[in-house]
Amino acid sequence: DDYFGGLQAYLRQWVLTIGVSGISDEDKVGDARIRIKQRIFKIVEEGFDDAALKGTLNKLDMRFREQSSSGAPVGVRMFKDVLTIWTYDEDPRKALSYSKVFAALKKEIEENGQGVLLQVMTKHM
Repeated sequence: DDYFGGLQAYLRQWVLTIGVSGISDEDKVGDARIRIKQRIFKIVEEGFDDAALKGTLNKLDMRFREQSSSGAPVGVRMFKDVLTIWTYDEDPRKALSYSKVFAALKKEIEENGQGVLLQVMTKHM
């Protein structure tokens, strides 16, 4: 009936979760897995829908511009971001410059298209 998912990028090894609802027969779970993989391959082959990509980039952009898009106080969100980096013995200040990194990615996509995203998908999925 519907699909949902998310990307957990705070661990060294990222975790992509994709789920579906409305499967009433356990025998059809394998079919759902196949269809999900086919859809991912189709996206890599054909690219993302331009309007959907633009909307997603705008949503992410707002996360970096707003004081607190998660509902948590901005200090708590920043501390969580710092701990995520610091856990792996990296410079915790890197976590505070994500908006600059995102701006560079957004510029790359605007100038050269979505190829950079499709390359990441191909390499890591």
